[in-house]
Amino acid sequence: MERKDTENKRYICLVRASDTSEGTTSTEAQLALLKDYGQRMGMIYVDAIVLDGVTGSRPGNREDLDGLLARKREKNDFDVLLVQRLDRLTRGGSSHGLWFQHECDRVGLRVVFVGDDIPVGRYANLIKVAKFDAAQEQAISISQRSTQGSQLALAQGRNITSAHTPFGCWRLYLTTDGKPSHIIADLRDGRQQKLDPETRAVTDTYGQIGGGGKGHYRKQKNERVLLIPGADAEVAVVREIFDLHFRQGMGGKRIADILNRRGVLSVQRKSWSQHQVEVIYRLEVYTGRSVGNRTSSAIYHERQESAPKRVELDAAVQATAKNIPVRQRPRAEWFVQEQPKMETFLDPEVRKLAMVEHERIWRERGDPDRPKRSMTKHQASEYLLTGLLHAKQDGEALAGVLCGRVGHKVRYYRHRRGNRDYVKGGIFSRMIQAQPLEDAVLNLVAQVVAADDGLRQRIMGFIESEIQKTTPGAQLVELQERRERIRRKTALIVSNLDDETLADAREELDRLKTERRTLDEQIAAAEAASAMQSVDPAAIADAVVAQLHEMAAQANDMPTFALRALVKAIVGRVIVDMETKAVEVELTLTSDLPLAVQDGIKPMRLAATSASSSSYETHQRIRIDLGRIDCAEDRIGGRPCYQCQRRAA
Repeated sequence: MERKDTENKRYICLVRASDTSEGTTSTEAQLALLKDYGQRMGMIYVDAIVLDGVTGSRPGNREDLDGLLARKREKNDFDVLLVQRLDRLTRGGSSHGLWFQHECDRVGLRVVFVGDDIPVGRYANLIKVAKFDAAQEQAISISQRSTQGSQLALAQGRNITSAHTPFGCWRLYLTTDGKPSHIIADLRDGRQQKLDPETRAVTDTYGQIGGGGKGHYRKQKNERVLLIPGADAEVAVVREIFDLHFRQGMGGKRIADILNRRGVLSVQRKSWSQHQVEVIYRLEVYTGRSVGNRTSSAIYHERQESAPKRVELDAAVQATAKNIPVRQRPRAEWFVQEQPKMETFLDPEVRKLAMVEHERIWRERGDPDRPKRSMTKHQASEYLLTGLLHAKQDGEALAGVLCGRVGHKVRYYRHRRGNRDYVKGGIFSRMIQAQPLEDAVLNLVAQVVAADDGLRQRIMGFIESEIQKTTPGAQLVELQERRERIRRKTALIVSNLDDETLADAREELDRLKTERRTLDEQIAAAEAASAMQSVDPAAIADAVVAQLHEMAAQANDMPTFALRALVKAIVGRVIVDMETKAVEVELTLTSDLPLAVQDGIKPMRLAATSASSSSYETHQRIRIDLGRIDCAEDRIGGRPCYQCQRRAA
């Protein structure tokens, strides 16, 4: 680039390095080179975008590029983007590189690759295509070599499947003849200690507080490594977690509460969470073996015993995903690594129970025919108030959970914040016992349906008012005639114009298309209105009341899914005060109840619903307020129940 092209141009530096385990010297060196170039070219420095630990092989995670384009469009405070080489911009291939180049051209941003000898002219992009693809091919080559070396290191015992040292464990390093050399103990704060294998005396320290993995001990190629039991305090915590779960049947939340009450710190030197406890008792390394190659989120290659396995990743996923989805690998590709120093870590009975459970979990996860996990945890369960029960404090819905010992599980509803941010004694950590509350709600539904003598009249009044809102059916013919005229006009335009002149009529055709869609909606509404004129409100009201009475009378014999449908049709919302456990029940007759109608008349929507032909609905859509009921929690014989009273209108 000539100096006359860059004189007084404002520039931003973009530097990137994917591996920063040994510090940020790579990005620092890139930045120094780019600033020196900018100064020699007479340019004006504006800013620097420094990407430490960011891979260039995942285009979907490059929000920095979108940010630069947005900054250029909105602020326009720079003219040139300096990058050392094309592979520092991206390793996502020519499609990603030329996309960014094209977007830069659109906003008037010039990209200069300082270290690449790219000529200026019509063939510049041809050379960039080759270099972008070469950068991606280099990433593929690195992936192949690294996975091959990693698998060989596992097979030879020079590495273990655990990327991070598990809680309660240390790493024992052995010489080539199998003699203990030293121990590396993770202090969980960014530091490591080197210990004598016999005396456990500290001989060296690596890393720094808050430094992550920077400056950690670098294993030598001729060293083998094994996991061994670590600090006594941590070992005791892990053994207690396994005992509480596998012997006493406690879950992660209850175990976390026990540890937190005693002030025991977790792996991150904070309070224990349910998830952290579950990770501990599901980790197989404590039973004396570790398993690798079970899952993968690789882009190009996966570890495999014979040779690296090429990954055929979906192009859309690679181009858009911020994080590559984790994939379950076939059992034949797993790599089992024995950890003999960990075989006596647990009590023999607990170890046997844990191994059986771990095998069951992974067998279930590896079953390709297992049913997909529903986003609703208890879709087919007995939780009748799912989606209806909300907290008074913040309006968030409560979820159903099972708590208690194995064989004595009790159903509860709990606030999701109680799971995310559990605080002992906090109001969101309190749980509502499901059975008493559901019994109270079902009892209320039966009472209201059976005792409300005015229900039939209210349904009739509602239907009559909706009929009055409908458009007279006489307009239907006029609307249909207008729709036909538009159809004929559109057909005339299309049939009399060739491809060249048809483009000139595109605006008129789009206008006719929009008008036709509007008429389609109006016709659908008019047809519904005509049908509504023949509806007998009394017949519909009788059918609704009869159906409600039948459902309420059979409530005791209904299966769970039918009970849930009944509750959803009658109960609009249940509000619980998480502090006092007082409950407010809103009873509302909604459209979730299928309504029977007169013989010969099909079900139809009312005027309050959408008239769009694409969302035409075939059931009556009604919403009638049946009143509100206040329930206070009481305890009889130590068990909760609810005393309910209907609120005065």
